Amino acid sequence: MSTLTRTELQSLAAPADDFCVSIYLPVQQAWPGAQENSIRLRGALDVASRLLQEKGLTERDARQFLRDARAIGQDGGLPRGSRVAGLAVLAGANFLRTELLPYSCPQSVDVEHAFYLAPLLRGLTWPVEFHLLALSENHARLYRGSRDELTAVELPASVPRSLEDYLTGTEVSQPVRFQTGIGVGQGSPEKSLIHGQASYRDDSRVRLHEYVHAMAKGVEPLVRHDPLPLVLAAVGKLHPVFHDVYHGPGLTEPGIHGSPDAVSEAQLHEQAVQFIEEHFDGELRDACDRFQKIADTAQASHQLEEIIPAACQGRVDSIIAAFGQRVRGTWDARNQLVTIDEGQTSFQQDQTDLLDLALRESLRHGGHVYVVPPEYVPDGGTVAAVLRW
Repeated sequence: MSTLTRTELQSLAAPADDFCVSIYLPVQQAWPGAQENSIRLRGALDVASRLLQEKGLTERDARQFLRDARAIGQDGGLPRGSRVAGLAVLAGANFLRTELLPYSCPQSVDVEHAFYLAPLLRGLTWPVEFHLLALSENHARLYRGSRDELTAVELPASVPRSLEDYLTGTEVSQPVRFQTGIGVGQGSPEKSLIHGQASYRDDSRVRLHEYVHAMAKGVEPLVRHDPLPLVLAAVGKLHPVFHDVYHGPGLTEPGIHGSPDAVSEAQLHEQAVQFIEEHFDGELRDACDRFQKIADTAQASHQLEEIIPAACQGRVDSIIAAFGQRVRGTWDARNQLVTIDEGQTSFQQDQTDLLDLALRESLRHGGHVYVVPPEYVPDGGTVAAVLRW
């Protein structure tokens, strides 16, 4: 499943000197549609080859450009899985990245000097997968979740499964020497020492913090390898501790408060899905509310003629765009001029997807990007943006 982070998408959004091929396909799971996935990919690659040649490459160079992409799925068909509904193939000079998508997307083939990213950006808006860390003193476990299921993630042997497990792997009783003060008199101070046994269990608060730190340290590389939103389910006192010591990506707030041991796995899954939906729905609602509050001012815009120059100048705070929509036209960066061609049904040689351009430039310059079903765009348009100034 797609593991692209916001930072990686920002990198992919940058314009390139060489050609960038972007292919998106819906993936069928059931027979006979599943048999056609590889056929559709081969057809899409043929279209990409033709477009590359139309842009000046020789047939041989186009074939070389797409050589690695043509190897996808040759050893047994396209990747499949219960959660795979779409495929993205991004190919550049000496670059290839494939992404499995948990949502379907319209089939498209684009060849430009930047990747077409709108279908991938939908995953930033409404992640349909997440990590769930159920953490208590008695039991710690990590899950990979979707709206349909929770799947346990195997933790490395070095990661404690409970506070007791952590203490078992620690020196729980050892000779210590406590300093009680500085001796009286001139010259070199002499400290009074008390010898004795001190248990690592003596300070339960410190031991609990150490246990949570060990959990955070163990979970971080797993989440970095599979960068999805991370939901923490724990009693209230563990949340601030974990937030202080966790330095990995994706940790969402406020998380689920309450002992995960007090509910079934099915109930925990339901709570996590509800939290994820409310969390990201809340972000989108906030963005829509901000737009509506300033809708009658110059800081709000539905017009790509205004949004694209602002995006390129880093002035877009948030942009909401309709998933699956495309706007054909041209962008004259030197003169800051946008021309929309509403009469064409396909892209012409010098045209680009202006909606995707607005999304890419907003993302590159730190804007909040939301790609949503058309009915979620404020006022029912194709795009809405809040400008910083």
